[in-house]
Amino acid sequence: SPNVAKHLHAGHIRSTIIGEVLSELYQSVGYTSHRLNYVNDWGGVGFLLEGYDRWVDKLPKFETKNDLLYAVYKIYRRGEKVAQDEEEFNALTSAASDELTDYFGEFGSFVEFKDRFSGFKDASIEKFQKLEGGSELEFDLWKKMKEWSLEDFNRFYDLINIHHDYTLGE
Repeated sequence: SPNVAKHLHAGHIRSTIIGEVLSELYQSVGYTSHRLNYVNDWGGVGFLLEGYDRWVDKLPKFETKNDLLYAVYKIYRRGEKVAQDEEEFNALTSAASDELTDYFGEFGSFVEFKDRFSGFKDASIEKFQKLEGGSELEFDLWKKMKEWSLEDFNRFYDLINIHHDYTLGE
């Protein structure tokens, strides 16, 4: 299933094409087929919400909003990787260190960066809890994010003439 904040990749496309072929086969022998696109990755929503709120004004302008979400995803994953591995931290170029500073704040050591990232992660968990608790602000932003991703996905699906009857997900 495709994930909000990521681009479609070979695994998503492969599954979609297999599903389309099976639907066509079933329909050709008289069965009713319903095409379903299940959007996934509820677990990463908190960091998307928090990262978007914190960084939207710092991020470059992108062609699509899904590209913006992907940028948030990449910054988070880069920070996560660096915060988990001191060797990774020590191998940072000055440009990479400056970029992490732009998004996570000033740090002078691995421990300081790890604390900065931990603060971001805690705030992300809090955002996700608010979303699950029914917070209208978080829900509205999540709904927009999902729409941005679906716009991007559907542009590709249209190119290969695949259309879904239902879009469900987390």
